[in-house]
Amino acid sequence: KAKERGVQTIAMPTNGNAGAAWAAYCARADIKIVLAMPEDAPPLAVEEIVAYGATACMVKGQITDAGRMIGSGIKKSSGAWYDASTLKEPYRIEGKKTMGYEIAEQCGWTLPDVIIYPTGGGVGLIGIHKAFEELKELGWIPSDAPYPRMVCVQASGCAPIVRAWDDGAKSSQAWAGP
Repeated sequence: KAKERGVQTIAMPTNGNAGAAWAAYCARADIKIVLAMPEDAPPLAVEEIVAYGATACMVKGQITDAGRMIGSGIKKSSGAWYDASTLKEPYRIEGKKTMGYEIAEQCGWTLPDVIIYPTGGGVGLIGIHKAFEELKELGWIPSDAPYPRMVCVQASGCAPIVRAWDDGAKSSQAWAGP
């Protein structure tokens, strides 16, 4: 979609995995990509990103600091950089729906009771749920089928989604600390 829309430069913060995937996509589509990463990002991820030709800007601090750097760059670019940050572009959730389709298909077009999902920012959980809603609308799974219980798993050292759930919050907050 980015290529179709004439995007020439994508920008986003990353801890590694998503940045590597986006760098590969951008290399294939001949789109420039600027990634900001915490200095302690996995070296292998940094090597992979650079191998795809991405610009990797190492940032002191956490992913939130990398996000601030990208946000500043996007503002300074006057619209030349496309923001592909988590929940800032519509297509990532659409891509994550694939997991929901595959779960339903592999379960014989019924939904499991529980899904245990390791998450970062929660986009995968949103995509899976959206896929189930669409499958119900299409009649591929019964409209009265109960949704699975979604169990979000995060590392104890960085668990903003889990904390938000435990606190009954409507949204997650930045995680303080390393």
